[in-house]
Amino acid sequence: MPVSTHIFKNEAVEFVKSKFHKYNDILDIGAGCGTYSKLLRDSISRMDAVEVFEPYVKDYGLRDLYRNVFVTNAIEFDFSFYNLIIAGDVLEHIDEEAGIEFISRIYSKCDDALISVPFHAPQGEHFGNIYETHLQPDLSHNNFMEKYVGFKPLCLRYDFGVYVKDDERNSKLPIILEEETLGTIVPEYATTFKPYIQESFPDTEIITYSGPSEVGEKNEGINAITAALS
Repeated sequence: MPVSTHIFKNEAVEFVKSKFHKYNDILDIGAGCGTYSKLLRDSISRMDAVEVFEPYVKDYGLRDLYRNVFVTNAIEFDFSFYNLIIAGDVLEHIDEEAGIEFISRIYSKCDDALISVPFHAPQGEHFGNIYETHLQPDLSHNNFMEKYVGFKPLCLRYDFGVYVKDDERNSKLPIILEEETLGTIVPEYATTFKPYIQESFPDTEIITYSGPSEVGEKNEGINAITAALS
């Protein structure tokens, strides 16, 4: 759907604000209704967008929100280097083989990448837009890490993950784990998920908080990101 989920949006925005300045070049792939432009417009002035579904460009006024809007399929778009590439809730709309190639290609064309994906989330066409269909409905944290190399989680919960490049610049970043819903939705996660993540990233601090962040609300996870990048 064109409206981006609120899950971990504050943490993602704080990551961008803490690491990039006003005149960095940022590409928002799958702009939808322009959520990232609206959240970052006071901090970032040079943001371009890729949107495959042309009606969204007019319906949501994307040309007023972004410096440039490219109406094209992201997997076919040949673009130049950006300081940051955001692909928020995009990867699940691309089949696995094309998705792996797509992520590999954008990885080398940016200083950092911010990738967010829902887990186990089948979805069909919406708003007459066939591109809303999820072509990787079985995505999970495990198979994201196996298939899409070079990333570390920034934020995780049972049904959603946000990932950034696993490199020296992000080496001090903690992993933010929203654990309130882990045990209520998936009971076995209450005692197994945090130890599993810690075992996978033994040198990384795991920060937990008790509930999902709402846009505009500060929490411990956001403070941890700011501290790590300052």
